[in-house]
Amino acid sequence: MELSHSLRAFGAACMCVIGGKSAHAVVTVPPGFEAIVMSPAVNEPTAMAFAPDGRIFIAQKNGIVRVVQDGQLLPTPFIDLRPEVGDAGDRGLLGIALSPEFATNRQVYLLYTVDQIEGAPDEPPFEASYGRLTRYTGTIASNGSVANTTLRAVVLGQSPLTGIPVCWTTHTVGALRWGHDGSLLVSTGDGARFEGMDDGDQTPGCLSYMPDSHDIGAFRSQLLDSPAGKILRINPSNGNGLADNPYFDGDLTSVRSKIWVYGLRNPFRFAVRPGTPAPGEIFVSDVGWNTHEELSYAPVGANMGWPCYESFFDSPSYPQATPPSGGCSTLESPGNPGVVTFPLISGHHSNPANSVPAGFLGQAFACGVFSPNNNYPAPFRRGLFVGDFINGWIKVLQVDGDNNLVALHHFATGADGPTDFAIDPLTGDVCMLELLGSRVIRFHSTVEFSPSDINQDGVVNVDDLLAVINGWGPCQNPPCDSDIDGDGSTNVDDLLQIINNWG
Repeated sequence: MELSHSLRAFGAACMCVIGGKSAHAVVTVPPGFEAIVMSPAVNEPTAMAFAPDGRIFIAQKNGIVRVVQDGQLLPTPFIDLRPEVGDAGDRGLLGIALSPEFATNRQVYLLYTVDQIEGAPDEPPFEASYGRLTRYTGTIASNGSVANTTLRAVVLGQSPLTGIPVCWTTHTVGALRWGHDGSLLVSTGDGARFEGMDDGDQTPGCLSYMPDSHDIGAFRSQLLDSPAGKILRINPSNGNGLADNPYFDGDLTSVRSKIWVYGLRNPFRFAVRPGTPAPGEIFVSDVGWNTHEELSYAPVGANMGWPCYESFFDSPSYPQATPPSGGCSTLESPGNPGVVTFPLISGHHSNPANSVPAGFLGQAFACGVFSPNNNYPAPFRRGLFVGDFINGWIKVLQVDGDNNLVALHHFATGADGPTDFAIDPLTGDVCMLELLGSRVIRFHSTVEFSPSDINQDGVVNVDDLLAVINGWGPCQNPPCDSDIDGDGSTNVDDLLQIINNWG
């Protein structure tokens, strides 16, 4: 999000201070919902992850990870990586994920840009560097809230040439998400300059972090031998690719063997849809260039089109460029075989009539998380929550079982720099992290309704029973309304929920 650093400075300068406390923006939610602040102020929070017991691990841009427990910051950070993390510009610690087995292994994964010369001050943001993914293990005594720094593993980026090339101030690393099969998904930016067209020869310092043949600017997104502009799917234990990845070439350590989706500009955030075949169906927001923001369903092996396309249209200048590899003439060719995939929604930067669907502005999408099962009433239940970092709105996408757009619903305004989303494991509520607001907000439904009330007519009765009977078996077109507990199948557990909530 290349505007975020200037916006942070602007927001800090303009924030009103009353009685020594910051006056936060008011988040306006629909009737029947409330926005609950879950954390005290945290310095430049970029990403968050929940432990099973409700603790929130919050990554700060500067490389510190703070832990919130019962609404309070624990006095000791999980870890302080400030000497190792370069946070100039839009760089920094931008991704965090807790192991699915965190309750027993206490493992935390961190994704960040490396400080080229360790320690303060950080080098200028236009000096080349690389992204690194590390794994730390929390101590037993702290129940995982404080890292044992001796138990460190570098998963990606053990050396400059094995990391993610970061050639400019932004389009660096992005998010970490878990696949349903335990694989780890990692998003990366193209590492190119964003002020104008970058088709190579504009960031010579980056040749220390990538082969000369990768000096093709934004076209690295189209290059299957570069980790830039991708969503990678890796083995979290060692950073290797997986044999069932679409471009597996027989070598688990090769870049191609790690690629799941490519052709992305700055996929700062993405979401994995619950209840879909492993590793899960991916929805990604790609921060736009001249005119449009994008949010897309990204099928396995797909080419999302950047820099040849922006939204549904040819991008300016790039289609005519002639880089030595990865050019637009190579799309869907044997050397660049991914099927070009266009977005579900597209937000125009200045004219809402040119958005798809029309009627809203988009300037920096941050996607998002699916609300689980039947925790929220229609039209928000099982929808994909998405924020706009600059405009401060939250919207909810509804998609069908084939991942086609059904509707885009307005949910909230006034969000102060939404930058990440997650599900609170204790309540099932959607939570939002605000970078500018420096806080975590939980969206809670105050309307009493039973998830067993499948048709939401206010009573659990024979209609809901028939819905379970008619939907019996594995979900053929997930999510299934009859799958009340969200385990991917309508079965006796769902039938018992109907019986126990009858009336």
